Formats: sequence, C-alpha cells, structure tokens
Amino acid sequence: MSNDLITNQKMKNLLLFIPILLALFACEALEGVRENVPLGEAVTATLSTENQSGADVVVITLDKLPYHIQRFKETQAQLENSPEGAAAMFLLAMHIYRQYPIEGSKALITACGGAATKDASQASNPTNRFEGRALLDVEYARIVEQIERYPNLANAYFKGATPANGYIASQPFKIEFPSKQVSESSTKVFVRTAGAASNRPIRAIQVNGKWRVEEYSSVLSGIQ
Repeated sequence: MSNDLITNQKMKNLLLFIPILLALFACEALEGVRENVPLGEAVTATLSTENQSGADVVVITLDKLPYHIQRFKETQAQLENSPEGAAAMFLLAMHIYRQYPIEGSKALITACGGAATKDASQASNPTNRFEGRALLDVEYARIVEQIERYPNLANAYFKGATPANGYIASQPFKIEFPSKQVSESSTKVFVRTAGAASNRPIRAIQVNGKWRVEEYSSVLSGIQ
C-alpha cells in the first residue's frame, strides 16, 4: 500500500474518532458546569409527623433551600430514608431548575431512580446527563415545558405559598404529605398544594436501600 493511501486512511480514522472525543469532552464539561451557583450554607432538613385535624401529616422542613448540587446531595442524604423525603427532593429539584437550569437538571436526575432514569449515553439532550444517568427524554422535555409554562409550579408545593400571595414561600420551608399508599414494590405519597383542588401523588421506590422518585407526572400539572 502506498504512503498516500496509508495517510488517507489514517485521516479518515481520525475524522471518525473526533466526534466521539468531542461528545466525551462535552459530557465531562457539562458535569463541571455550575452556572456560578453559590455553594451556600449547609441545609438542615427534618421529617416529622404532625397531627392536623385528627390526622397524621408527614412534614418535611428545611431551614433554607439548596441550589448547588453539593448542597442538594447533602440535603438528600438527610431525607432519603423515606418516600416523603424522596418526593420532597424532586420538588426541590424543580425549584432549583427554575433558577439554574443546568444545576436543576443535575438535581432532577439525582432525585429519580428506577424506570424514571436511563443510561446517560441514551439521552438526546446533553443537559439531561449527570454522573452517567439521565431522565427519559420525553419526561425531561415535559418537566422543562411545564416549569417554563408555570413559573410558580415548584413554589406551589411549599406550605404558605398560595395564589393570593403569588406563591411566595417563606422560611422555614415546609412540604406536607397528608397521606400515602404503600404497595409491595413502591410507595405513593400525596403532597399538599394550594395550587390545586386536591393533593397530588408522587411514587417512590427504594434503590439500593435509598428512596428515589420513579413517577411524578401529577405534580407537573398546571396550578391555579
């Protein structure tokens, strides 16, 4: 084979390999993007049960909100031993997305598990990739669409945030879960919101002993 043919073949191989390298670098770069999100102070998150009108209500309370993915994971570690905690983390991820879309995408992926996620290599949107995992493409697109359509959607799940006050939430931030349905493989918890006439379900499962959200479509519905 002539030197020219060898050189041409090497160039073709290189050209085929460049897109792969660019894709790998893009994924690594994305995971390093922070959107200048401040680390902020550590968050204290607690789960308690309150008797309200004769019924037990699970209440997640946070002294402040996490925005940086590091603080989000630290908060998750405090709540991931309950399905209500997992549901609260998904709602917090929606809140983060509203202000910091890339950091919020990481939080949404981190909050989910099971059938709600897939390998990052299968995601069509590069922002829907974090630590080797991604949300289902159609679900990720719907989350983005609904948050953009209803800017107050995430805030509507905090206690005290109402249509009358423009869904403004105040410290301490509380999310209430008045009821749940337990099955053999998952637990469906119902979150209270002033933005709808009834409580909305979120289904959580255990992944390696920790609770993650697997189905959340109802909390993406519009609000008053």
